[in-house]
Parts: sequence; structure tokens; C-alpha cells
Amino acid sequence: QGDVAAPPVAAISPASVRLGERRTGTFRLTCTGECRVTSFSGSNGIAVSGNAFTVRAPAARPGCAGPPVTESGVITVHWTGTAPGGEESADGTLTMMVSWTVAADPGALIPDSDGGGYWSNCPRARE
Repeated sequence: QGDVAAPPVAAISPASVRLGERRTGTFRLTCTGECRVTSFSGSNGIAVSGNAFTVRAPAARPGCAGPPVTESGVITVHWTGTAPGGEESADGTLTMMVSWTVAADPGALIPDSDGGGYWSNCPRARE
């Protein structure tokens, strides 16, 4: 009686990525046999095509000064595969966490009669 190969095991790398101001990245599926991606999807505006992804988020949103806000989403990859020799098969779902930053855009400086001004996306101070 011969040895039966173990079912394939797949992994996604990296398991998570912090894009910062960038909006694109790639991932890799590794497998202990012959594996293929059967479907993939992204949440919160992440578009996936092949092993590349793009975040559909603006670099900045209207707001007052402050640190960039971190947003995140998940890439989900469904896969199927066979072990070397084709005797054992498996399938599964893998996830990858993606985060990115969105800066606050204060808008245009609106001059006032006192030689100062205010930012169009920020509330004016009441006097």
C-alpha cells in the first residue's frame, strides 16, 4: 500500500498590509499542491483583480486639521486544489486585512476682513 499525499494547504501572503497613503498592492497565494483561486472579493471599496488590489478611497476627505484617519477592509480569496499526484483535494477561504490612511482636507482658505481667514471645510469660530 503506497503513501497517500496529504490534502493541499494554501496560504495568502502577506496576511495583512498597511498601505498608508498608497492605494494599490499585491498578494500571493502559496499552496502545497496545485491550487487555483475560484473567486475573490474585497470589502469597503477594495477591488481585486488577479493578485493585485486597488482601494477606492480618496487621499483626503473634507475636514479640519488632524491626523489621517485609518480605514480598513478585507480581501477574501476562495481556493481549490489537489495534492501532488492528484489523489487528495481540498478547498478553503483565506482572508487578508488591508488598511490605509485618509487625510483631512481643510479646503480653501477664505480671507476675511481682518487680514486672516478660515478654511472652507472647517467651522468658523463665532465671536
